Amino acid sequence: MKFPSNKSKNVQKYISALMENGIIAFSNKLGDRIAVSGDLSGSSFHHHQWKRKFIADLVIWPKSVSQIQFIVELAEKLNLSLTVRGGGCNYFGSTHPFNGGIILDLKRMNQFHFNLEAKTMTVEAGSVISTVMDYLNRHSLQLCVYPTSSLSATFAGWLSTGGSIGIGSSIYGEFLSQIEKLAVLSPTGKIIEVSTKEEISLYVGSLGLFGIITSITFRVVPQFSLFPYYLQVESLTTLNSTLSKIAELEDVYFCFFSNFGLHSLRNLHEVQSGNVPFYILLVTRTQLNSADEFFDQAEITHYSKILAQEVWQDRFKFELAPKKGNTVLISQHYKVSIELLIQVLKKANFKFKKAQIRSFYSGIVVSPEQIRLSISIPSTGDLFDHLLPSKAILHGLTNYIYQNNGCLYTLGLLNFIYGQKFESSQMKLLKKRKKALDPSSRLNPGKLTYGTATYFRMQILFGLNSFWRRHLRGGRKSRERKCILETKEIQSPGIFDLCSSCGFCRNKCPAYLVDPNEVNSPSGRFRLVSTMVEEKINPFPSEFIDSLFRCTTCQACEKICPLEIPIVNIVEYLRAKINSSSK
Repeated sequence: MKFPSNKSKNVQKYISALMENGIIAFSNKLGDRIAVSGDLSGSSFHHHQWKRKFIADLVIWPKSVSQIQFIVELAEKLNLSLTVRGGGCNYFGSTHPFNGGIILDLKRMNQFHFNLEAKTMTVEAGSVISTVMDYLNRHSLQLCVYPTSSLSATFAGWLSTGGSIGIGSSIYGEFLSQIEKLAVLSPTGKIIEVSTKEEISLYVGSLGLFGIITSITFRVVPQFSLFPYYLQVESLTTLNSTLSKIAELEDVYFCFFSNFGLHSLRNLHEVQSGNVPFYILLVTRTQLNSADEFFDQAEITHYSKILAQEVWQDRFKFELAPKKGNTVLISQHYKVSIELLIQVLKKANFKFKKAQIRSFYSGIVVSPEQIRLSISIPSTGDLFDHLLPSKAILHGLTNYIYQNNGCLYTLGLLNFIYGQKFESSQMKLLKKRKKALDPSSRLNPGKLTYGTATYFRMQILFGLNSFWRRHLRGGRKSRERKCILETKEIQSPGIFDLCSSCGFCRNKCPAYLVDPNEVNSPSGRFRLVSTMVEEKINPFPSEFIDSLFRCTTCQACEKICPLEIPIVNIVEYLRAKINSSSK
């Protein structure tokens, strides 16, 4: 296998300039380059195709704005592209180095400051949201809104990929509403401060196309009590009426629903297509006067307060849980109304059940007109037998949702074709702004503004696959496969693809905290070893071997992992293989 070379003259000149600078941390080692070249879309089949093409030439870890200025100006001079990376937990390819070049990993810019008088926090771009939440908690304060990816997401990363629907959105709205000020480095290296909503919104959901966010100042609020309720509903009709009632309640802080038991995430392999019941986690700021009476219907089960509290504590694990034990997770996320939600679920149930494809549905309810719906399909990666049929159904659902006044939750590299087809005016505006603010396309080149796939090509591809399945293949259904974790085979090559690269383990790993380099985190090691095993790279890069033996086997990563991967057992297995091969 051949990875893109990082031996070009301009890359070498850039490395020489960094070495002369002597302050800025960087690496051009293969292991470090692989570990950061991707995001959560690494859990999808696409990542296996992208490993060869989308890999950085260089990884840089700046610690200050002046260092970023130096990096940007030097990149402009030597004509190298820059891809900005935060937590790397976006689903749609926002941190893939589409054009090679430099990955700018901002996680070492992680300082923050609380202004007691103004009740505001100012955080650097790489500050991890959960770290700031822990600080605020110790001072009886809290964020207004935060994402379900808070354990690994950075503030600038969340804002750049949308920063809209999260925990607390039903009361406080989008994260944008809480922001007082942004500091941004322009593509030409100029520092800009913006404070009006119109100015700030330019950088929300822009994937770093127009500038690098270096710090954010936002409001925080005093801590308040929360009261969780956990419900089970037995039909889509009851789900509709219950969510409608919840949307009318005052002081609803968070409402999450799914077709898998949030209290039994270990049993997701039992969920089948068209599964009911649905489960609802409702969290309010004021205690409901008579919760049992409010939800007193024949098709509603109201669980105990103790169980509801336990489910609330596990809130960060819900969305990634369907990948447990599977090498590939196909996901799509939408913004829909409650009325459209029920129609989509009916349609999805019918399609997936007919194809015998296991599917998971979940969502966050903000208002009757605003729900974030997630549809996930664990897959084998079998292109014709499972992957394309699953993607074809999602493609049809996406068409249906746009035709009925819904839309995708976020675009990114993977959803570019739908932006072209259904949001063409917005795409034209993005291209116009990109040309004006970054004429050389230095920052995140290709994101949201360019793509080789087209909507028409996807229609043809899925149409041909449907014809093949119905006629040439005799109408046989998609084959389901046992989860790798159920086989207990650590030696299985697919074991290394179980990781979703969510990064939840990153800030729990003592090895990473000592040396905050992606290859030193459990998720970074998995991304690297998955690539090496699949592409038969031998011997392993020295930086990977060093990282593997830095693992303390403390199991902190296993305790936080939403997929319950036996990480320590795998590390020990790899260590044994390396030791035996070196004899």
